[in-house]
Amino acid sequence: MTIDAYSVYYLPRNSLVPKIAIMCCAYSTVFQNLPSRLRILDLGSGTGGVVLGLLDLFHNNALSATNLDIVALDVSQEALSRQVKLVNHMSLHNSSLQCYKVDLSDPTAYIGKLLVGAPYDMVFAANILIELEEEAIDNLLKHTVPLLSDNGVIIVVESLNNYAKKQKARIAKNAKGLGLYIYYPCPPDLPCSRQDCWKWRSDEFQCPSIIVDNETLETTKIQKAHWMILCKRSYSIYDILHNKNPQLVWGVAAHGKVEIEDGKLKYDYEFCTESGWDRWPIMQEKKGFPWLIESEPFKRGSIVGITKDSKEIKEGWDIIEGFTSY
Repeated sequence: MTIDAYSVYYLPRNSLVPKIAIMCCAYSTVFQNLPSRLRILDLGSGTGGVVLGLLDLFHNNALSATNLDIVALDVSQEALSRQVKLVNHMSLHNSSLQCYKVDLSDPTAYIGKLLVGAPYDMVFAANILIELEEEAIDNLLKHTVPLLSDNGVIIVVESLNNYAKKQKARIAKNAKGLGLYIYYPCPPDLPCSRQDCWKWRSDEFQCPSIIVDNETLETTKIQKAHWMILCKRSYSIYDILHNKNPQLVWGVAAHGKVEIEDGKLKYDYEFCTESGWDRWPIMQEKKGFPWLIESEPFKRGSIVGITKDSKEIKEGWDIIEGFTSY
């Protein structure tokens, strides 16, 4: 029952992770030419949310020319066995899957298994960092980074909690020392002094309820998580943003409190930009109470372009919606 409950909660959330990550990477021309086989490592794979999401995504017409070679690692043999059963229901087609039971807190237990499918084009770490101590996280990254391909990326996705916030900020701070660059969402070379990180995303998706013995089990339909994509080379989503409009200051935004001042709405926003962290008031015309509820032009974690003088939001970018002008 524990594995079933885990699957009902995490499968819908984690199956969305590959699509969002690949959509984000595809904005850069570096990642647009996929090889005939993509080598993937899934750390803390569990019952296979990321794996099933990948198999579904790469079986459609747009990506079906690329097959997947997946290595899945997890501490629970029961979870991996359930993953294999679920994958068999879906079918691997021309892809491959190798599952190994290892303790990711013990380098001596997993180093040999890490080498099985290397070098890796994509490494997923979804909801695994919260299970590990800081030393174990550092060791796992230290042993994984050398196994990335030249254009390899590491996708870190964690649920919302204080420990995950702290680890994401710590990884961002230590990225250069590991030989990594932050592709998304932090601005490159950001002199960040924050001890934790609020830059999380919220994505809604359709997922039907699961029927077991005529009983309905509701699934999670919202993915709220801390996101980070790290890469082997110095590519950044900000390269694309600057090419589109170099006159704007680009940074990640979060909503603050909303007040009415002189007939206008005053939003108190937080921004992480290339020059550091700041909090700016943004004024917009007031158009009535219903509009107040739905007026946020971007969701938390979106990247926005702001004028240098008036600090007015001019453009926004989000993985799902792309570019938006205001």
